[in-house]
Amino acid sequence: MTLLAAGKGDGEYTKADYQYYRAYVETKLWDEKEWAETLKKAEAKGNKTEVAKLALEKLDAMARQKAMTDLMDQALVAELH
Repeated sequence: MTLLAAGKGDGEYTKADYQYYRAYVETKLWDEKEWAETLKKAEAKGNKTEVAKLALEKLDAMARQKAMTDLMDQALVAELH
């Protein structure tokens, strides 16, 4: 299983799934200058919307991952008490 089931569909893990996952992992969100350059390059290639969508998906996944970690931490603290 890839990061939060990054494959796009059911069944076999395809080359398209791999390419999506790789793009997802390589999408950087923490550097505004680099992000602006990434969007500029994507716009030149005609896929700015796709790149922006990928970034939003990553932000959402990161937020869900943090929420799950917080819940697990709360459960652990409760058990320790």
